[in-house]
Amino acid sequence: MSGEERADGGAAAEHPAVDYFERQRRCREWDQESVREQVAFILGVGGVGCTCAMDCVRLGFKKIFILDRDVVDYHNLNRQMLYSKADVGRRKVDAAKDSLERHNLGTEIVPIHTDAVINWYLVVQAARECTILFNGIDVGDYFDYAVASLALKLRIPLVVGGTDPVYGHTLTVDFATATGRPCWACMIDLTNEEVRARLSLDVIDKLETIDFIPRDNLYQGGGSTIYSCSVGCHTMVGLAVQHLLDYPARMEMDQPKRVIVYMMSWQIER
Repeated sequence: MSGEERADGGAAAEHPAVDYFERQRRCREWDQESVREQVAFILGVGGVGCTCAMDCVRLGFKKIFILDRDVVDYHNLNRQMLYSKADVGRRKVDAAKDSLERHNLGTEIVPIHTDAVINWYLVVQAARECTILFNGIDVGDYFDYAVASLALKLRIPLVVGGTDPVYGHTLTVDFATATGRPCWACMIDLTNEEVRARLSLDVIDKLETIDFIPRDNLYQGGGSTIYSCSVGCHTMVGLAVQHLLDYPARMEMDQPKRVIVYMMSWQIER
């Protein structure tokens, strides 16, 4: 990755006599050593990515990549927890890193300021280092399909989350294992077979750009709140950690593949 687009951040210093994660270790079936080995790639540090990044840092992940192309705007501040009024106009990844470092318990934080669609090769490079991928970029179904295709190619679990793009009162979280189950292509309606073919497993990790994909502007102007983002993001990270610690097998339970929370009625589907 070029120096202009990625600046490596050093891990925060850890006090040798303090166990920051002592309370986590008390949790049933918890394995902090396994958590410490995880490397997360967080696509987008908006309403979804901010909270996911904070969760990963507070849990004690080894390393996180945070990627975004935007700068902080005033309308981000109601729900994107890593930013303040003083950050308006700054690159999101830089402001996010500064904020995360104040809470850092030993995670290396790597910001990547770039457009994931145009500079797809940077997404591929970072993804190759990761053990879990969080997708919170609002481009549309074809971008989500591209990310799912890459995750399957690289055998990385994937979590996708967001609020509904119109009213913001419903949040959906989808989880896919490293083997691509459930089938992402079966869950979304991709009518352009030519574009879908260009995002196939055979080529997805070799593409320099995916600027040929259709964009969906519906996702750019919807409603959202801090609580809907937070509930969704904590659910995303919770599903990821359950899988990474092998809770489903160890505790003889099913791993949810989709969780939908209706914020108006507080009904939950899974």
